[in-house]
Amino acid sequence: LPARTLELDLLSGSGNHAALAAAFESAASHLGSQPLAAQLFLLAADTAARGAHDANAAKAALSQAAAAGAPLDVVARTGRMLAALSNDSGWFDDATRRLLATNPPDVERPSLWFETCRSRLLRGDVGGAVEAASSLASMPEGAWLGSTLRAYAIPAQSTPSSDADGARGATDLAALAAMSADPTLAAGFRAAS
Repeated sequence: LPARTLELDLLSGSGNHAALAAAFESAASHLGSQPLAAQLFLLAADTAARGAHDANAAKAALSQAAAAGAPLDVVARTGRMLAALSNDSGWFDDATRRLLATNPPDVERPSLWFETCRSRLLRGDVGGAVEAASSLASMPEGAWLGSTLRAYAIPAQSTPSSDADGARGATDLAALAAMSADPTLAAGFRAAS
């Protein structure tokens, strides 16, 4: 243990973040499934992503943290943070999906689906954005925003499925009309559909 502590201390001041991340992983591997092992794997992921700029090593360390018993929501949230800091939209989307799979609080779900929709739109994944906006629209807290995104923000695809895009827009405008408390606004949505 003293030798490992000395190694980590020397590496932390060396500027060699990849070696430091590997040392954290090695130390965690020797601990097995102890709670400290999961924490060291999370620290290795952070060091790999932010220090060494190695997203693949960070993802591997996050997987090991989960296997070592770290709570899955903590692993997913850490992955989202590291993906955002790394500007890796694919990883961010994957980490968000993993967080949604952990059954986060209901008040958090709409923002996660909105972020997923936004991320997919920025990547040009129209089908994925429609799926995310649909999930958002299916929740009471996200019905208005999800329907608005589907009706106005998501571009129609330039494929033969454009009839489906038109039906999607009309359905969402009708949903917005049904949700509107203002009769004039509701009539406008109905007219646009």
